[in-house]
Amino acid sequence: MPTDQIEKFVTTQLALSPTSSNTRVEISAGQLDTRMKLRPCNDLTPFLPQGTRLWGRAYIGIRCNERPVWTAFIPIDVSIFTNIPVANRLLVAGETVDIDDVTLEERDITKLGANPVTSIEQVQGRVLTRGFSPGQALALSAFRSVPVIKSGDIVKVVLHGNGFSIATDGVALGQAETGQPVRIRLDNGKILQGIAQSGRRVEVKL
Repeated sequence: MPTDQIEKFVTTQLALSPTSSNTRVEISAGQLDTRMKLRPCNDLTPFLPQGTRLWGRAYIGIRCNERPVWTAFIPIDVSIFTNIPVANRLLVAGETVDIDDVTLEERDITKLGANPVTSIEQVQGRVLTRGFSPGQALALSAFRSVPVIKSGDIVKVVLHGNGFSIATDGVALGQAETGQPVRIRLDNGKILQGIAQSGRRVEVKL
């Protein structure tokens, strides 16, 4: 199968995946193993082997539809380029990272390991557990979340009922990040569970 047909097939498959948004793709197709003795075939169909991820080094299948049917696999390299935040200064453990601490650069995200940071919004408000040098791409694994509510905090509790809302104070009985459940005790001693929000606020649905 000609290389351009293989690349067209891979490009079509990538267009069906979420990674196709705001990206530039480069595909390099290899050759069949010359040690394989395959009968010439005029009716070839490319396919993705089950579980294949078109990311970095991968393989696609080629199936001959003429009898006797045969199947072979061709190595490919898939590079996916997109603009990602990279450190524009030395970042150290314990810092939080904001938009002023990074700059956008086009990188091949298939070469960055698992879970690279692709948007600064993914890590805003989180704390670094290790440092990054200027120009280095950021990794999600290097960030930890910061609780917005800690046990013992005085919190503003907003109670939402059918067509009404009531605000009161309470005490947090645990810690939570934004969007996580947390138990609180109201001034009257009643214990409820709500959803933690920034600003030491807890939303409770009645």
